[in-house]
Amino acid sequence: MLKKIELSAKILHQSGAIMDSSLIMTNDKSHFIEQLQRLIQTKAKSDQSTMLTAFTQEFFEQYPMAELLGRSLDDVFGMVHEAYQFIEGFKGRALIRVYNPSVKENYWHCDHTVVMVHSRNMPFIMDSIRMALSNSGLTVHSVKHTALITKRAKHSTLAEIVPSAKAYHLDGNEAFLYFEIDRVTKQKDIKAVNSAIRSALNDVKTVNDDYSPMQNEVQLLQDDIEWSKKRHSKTEVNEAKQFLAWLMVNNFTFLGYGFYKIEHTGSATKKRECLKSYGLLKSNAAKVTILEGHMSRNLASSQLLTFSKLPLRSSVHRRAYPDHITIKAYDEKSGKLVGEHHIIGLYTSGVYRASVLNIPVVREKVDAIYERINTNISSYNGKVIRQVLETFPRDELFQSSVAELQQTVIGIAQINERYLVRLFMRKDPGGNFVSGMFYIPRDNFSTRLREKVL
Repeated sequence: MLKKIELSAKILHQSGAIMDSSLIMTNDKSHFIEQLQRLIQTKAKSDQSTMLTAFTQEFFEQYPMAELLGRSLDDVFGMVHEAYQFIEGFKGRALIRVYNPSVKENYWHCDHTVVMVHSRNMPFIMDSIRMALSNSGLTVHSVKHTALITKRAKHSTLAEIVPSAKAYHLDGNEAFLYFEIDRVTKQKDIKAVNSAIRSALNDVKTVNDDYSPMQNEVQLLQDDIEWSKKRHSKTEVNEAKQFLAWLMVNNFTFLGYGFYKIEHTGSATKKRECLKSYGLLKSNAAKVTILEGHMSRNLASSQLLTFSKLPLRSSVHRRAYPDHITIKAYDEKSGKLVGEHHIIGLYTSGVYRASVLNIPVVREKVDAIYERINTNISSYNGKVIRQVLETFPRDELFQSSVAELQQTVIGIAQINERYLVRLFMRKDPGGNFVSGMFYIPRDNFSTRLREKVL
């Protein structure tokens, strides 16, 4: 890459073009940092240069140099100088700035619209903001997340930025996020971007603040679920307990929890009242309304646990439809149905690689399938079924009934490497989704064909 740039400079010189000597022309990060620090000593105020130098060192620690090649060193100085001024007055509430830098107003230039966000460091913050920008129809051209270990004096004045190299065992207590996005020029559009980011930050903060309380509720639920034994089999109750414990071992990202009390009025209708709510189910009335729409179906089910998807994409972590787990609640003495626990969130990546025999509830469905088709797992047919199940979409394993799984899995196994095209569809009981699995012969599969199917 460096040789190509040097050759380009030579050609420009021979053609009579004027070459800006301040352009960044090196992949050597240490040399670049030295150049920038010399410029800081020259341009920055004396009482600011030490802290600005420390911030610069952290900001460019993991920065891809390829994104800086050909940029003006003065523009890079202007960027980090404004970024430092931006974070300097942080008082705890997240700061957002969306603007178009110009030499006249900001003493530096960028072809893209710049987004700066400064907040306390939290899980999901980067993914969620990128998602908010993408949902706004904007392309991200450059992105940088910088976790900072800071010490602030009175009135939140920035007193020290601790070098991460000296405190590698510590997590940053503050996070500075820098984006360059498609150029946005209209003031109303800039305000809309700001609003989308603020909404995402609020959701991230809510989820993080309530994460421990949500886990505590699930922990307590593992004990309370014993009260279900009057209405459900010992095996079902024990499997449900193990499933809740499995969720807690880094297999689920909790986004919301709610408990709805059910009062029997003597008629066909039942009165519902939300007694507890955390995370996204605490502050977002729309999600609570959607949740209530699922309750009638869940109550009609004979299952202790039911699985579904909320028909609204998550604003935190991943742009996916959150998984919705419902657990019935019973009175300890009478065994009467008294409420429902609702958990929403996203399964972690490890779940999609885990064996079906190691996932509580799912493994019970797998055993039931083998029993229904009267096949041993170690037989030839059993191994074929096992291979289909291990590659089966995990969401389908949770949400499908045993009968639905049996029909689909046998249908897939019967393809038996033949040149057949098969479509397997399942309608969500709530009527919000229809899932389809399209099987195409391996030799005929291509990106073009996949795009046609989709």
